[in-house]
Amino acid sequence: MFAPFPEHAGGFDAEKADFNHCMSPIRLAVEWGFAKLTTYFAFTNFYSNLKLHLQPIGQYFQVATLLANCHT
Repeated sequence: MFAPFPEHAGGFDAEKADFNHCMSPIRLAVEWGFAKLTTYFAFTNFYSNLKLHLQPIGQYFQVATLLANCHT
């Protein structure tokens, strides 16, 4: 799992800025994938209704991802 380097942190240099620039399109594609899941399968976005250890939340996301891929 990657996260962009914060620009306000100490030690931010040209190499880290280049990394942030290169990873930006990839990060956007992943975010669009999550947006598609929450658009087509709204139950994956109701965090207050998803109960950890009481519901198979991981399976919900796996099935939603599989069905979204089929739709694509």
